[in-house]
Amino acid sequence: MNKATLGVLAVALYLYSYLAEAQGSDKEYQKWKAQEDANQKKHFEKLQRRDQDKANAALLRNLQSALYRNGLSDARKHSLNSAITSLKIAARVKDVYFKKAAYNDALDTFISVLSP
Repeated sequence: MNKATLGVLAVALYLYSYLAEAQGSDKEYQKWKAQEDANQKKHFEKLQRRDQDKANAALLRNLQSALYRNGLSDARKHSLNSAITSLKIAARVKDVYFKKAAYNDALDTFISVLSP
């Protein structure tokens, strides 16, 4: 083999090993990125749950105080009790979307009951 062929083979071997190393680190990066994305998603959902729990608790207190207003019909009291029950159930569930749905439903009930 002459020096030129040997040089070309050395460069080809170097490039091949570089690409193999780059692919390995790319796999490690993808694994790391997936782990970080999962951690961020979990953290974000935890923050959402906490915020939604606070909003649900505030609405629950308002519903309970509205229950003792004078002049409410039995049907309106029943609606308020149903909304209170759904918020209490939502407090035990981890799903943020369920909590939001319970909040929206209870808020709708709260507004409709207190509207003249």
